[in-house]
Amino acid sequence: MRSVRHQYLRDTILGATGPFSAIANRTHVEAELLIDKVGKDLTKNTATMLEAVRADFDRKNARKDDHAEQGRDFRKQLHELVEEARRILNGVTQQSLDLCKQYT
Repeated sequence: MRSVRHQYLRDTILGATGPFSAIANRTHVEAELLIDKVGKDLTKNTATMLEAVRADFDRKNARKDDHAEQGRDFRKQLHELVEEARRILNGVTQQSLDLCKQYT
């Protein structure tokens, strides 16, 4: 009788239709949704920040007193850094978020 009860409980609680399976499935779905949201928020906020930096320096570029070679070189380097940051965000950062989804 005892082994029958154990088997019933094992099948009922741990089985495919039991609460542990439902909890695991729900947790997996919620974790994927959360990772997607975090990734989208990170991308949006970083892109907004990079565009603001670029716009500020483009606005500074419009000033006549900042057309010296040193100012142009600085702005060129800044634009390259912004593009590098965008590449990292769209590359390794996105890959890391995708890996997080894979292991949830």
